[in-house]
Amino acid sequence: MRKNVVIWTGALFLFSLFSCTENKPQDANQTPASANKEQEPTIRFTDITKEAGIDFKHESGAYGEFFMPESMGGGAAFLDYNGDNFQDLLLIGGWAWDKSKVQNVPSLRLYKNNGNGTFDETSQQAGLDKIKAYAFGATVGDYDNDGDDDVFVTTLTKNILLKNDGGRFTDVAKTAGVQGADVWSTASIFVDVDLDGNLDLYVGNYVKWSKEIDRSLWCSLDGKSDNYCNPDLFDGERGVFYHNNGDGTFSDETKLRGFSVINHLAPIKTLGIALIDADHNGWPDLVLANDMQADLLFLNLGNGTFKETGTQAGIAYSRLGKPQAGMGVVVGELDNRGNESIIVGNFSQQPISVYKSLNNGLFVDNSYTSKIGEPSFLTLTFGLTLFDADLDGDLDLFAANGHIFTDIQKIAGNITYRQIPHFFVNDGEGIFSDEARKIGGVIGDSLVARASAYADIDLDGDLDLLVTENNGPVHLLRNDTEPKLHFFRILLRAKGGNTNAIGALATISYAGKKQRRTVTSSQGYLSQPEFPLTFGLGQIDKIDSLVVNWPGEGTSVFKNPAIDKFLIIEKGNDAVKVANIK
Repeated sequence: MRKNVVIWTGALFLFSLFSCTENKPQDANQTPASANKEQEPTIRFTDITKEAGIDFKHESGAYGEFFMPESMGGGAAFLDYNGDNFQDLLLIGGWAWDKSKVQNVPSLRLYKNNGNGTFDETSQQAGLDKIKAYAFGATVGDYDNDGDDDVFVTTLTKNILLKNDGGRFTDVAKTAGVQGADVWSTASIFVDVDLDGNLDLYVGNYVKWSKEIDRSLWCSLDGKSDNYCNPDLFDGERGVFYHNNGDGTFSDETKLRGFSVINHLAPIKTLGIALIDADHNGWPDLVLANDMQADLLFLNLGNGTFKETGTQAGIAYSRLGKPQAGMGVVVGELDNRGNESIIVGNFSQQPISVYKSLNNGLFVDNSYTSKIGEPSFLTLTFGLTLFDADLDGDLDLFAANGHIFTDIQKIAGNITYRQIPHFFVNDGEGIFSDEARKIGGVIGDSLVARASAYADIDLDGDLDLLVTENNGPVHLLRNDTEPKLHFFRILLRAKGGNTNAIGALATISYAGKKQRRTVTSSQGYLSQPEFPLTFGLGQIDKIDSLVVNWPGEGTSVFKNPAIDKFLIIEKGNDAVKVANIK
């Protein structure tokens, strides 16, 4: 029997009090007047899930006990697991507590891209059908430098490291030393923190959870019926940093590397991790989004050790000095002026946070100036995806929204359980308009969305989008934006070490403009985008130069590289290859 009684109503009321000083709330699914434009957007996405052959439903295990993990999944990853240059798809299936309710729930489902707009499920052939775990998220990286994509999967208990051998996977987490304790892991990221050519691994953990702990609590929105409990009622779990030893094993160097911080007297509750070079010193830094805890910025000191600077940098708290319910996090330049922004999804009655870099390791809260803050105030944002959806030369933002309380409208009539995503279209200056309703289709529908990620699944140059739903289907959305503008697409590879070139910075110069993209592992919420980098060029049909700053040392310069093709560039090779499509 649940003993401790917690009623959410008061907490939601306090959120409203705190937030009223920032901006007047509007309906959670209302498009603000400032977002309306005279011209209809050209962005269009078509739901091709069924015709592509993807038959999938996330299983949360929600059958009446209101266990907290049920509300949080699930994730997804794009990867090229068989090396044919087409992006394949790994979906995280969740779990069924009661096997009598759902039979044969798959933890992981792998779909091979056939290169013709369809996918085949290859979970069994790839060795994934026997894996059973309550899984949440995935990150991709060639940790053993053998040239193919390996995958790390976070779970509610023991984590999974899938070693890829020619398209077949084996879980080697235990022998590699990254299985971890029986704790709830969420976000993770592969990154070479000491630039030795071997991908290290950071694993973000959430709360100290068990069925017994959850059952000892009784939480309710209305004081009558059961509901999910606030994460504040659970102790947090510290994250773990694993250093890659270069021999297929990892060592826990969390304390040695400076990651064993206690976040304001409490262990952190991480849900999102992203790669950034906040101080522009060429060494990878990490930003962590934490749930009702201060967000963290770990600055690399130039030797693979870190100092936490979130509060000094200006990203730890809201503009009111309050910790927020950080979910997913993404990083990118919003105005193409060399200043990266950190964007964090938050709980309802907290806007999406936009922290703009001042180029010296410091950030300023730009949430409302960017026009992202107000329309996102009442939605609960989990997944975030930064990509140039219309290929006009600037990054747009997709936000996957959906509440955790099915009956939230009982106490907050302007907040819904199913929520329309945000699709923030960039005007080129880092000012956005939410055009989700105009775009329509799935993007204009009410969802219980969680993860999102991009990939060019059909190699036509524009970026397609995947959206997952909690205890529901996934949506594979083909980008059918017209007119089709010019693009520049590259895959960076490094032989011998860090073959995915994670952390490499690519800069293109054209028509007096510059764009920058960084190769990254995990971004958003429990998800992984594709490794290739895509730059939209608009009407410009020529690039003057491409400069690649490789992780560690080495810079490559390419004059007038070809556009509107898929190019592959290898470190140390001056030749640019057009991708061989098998």
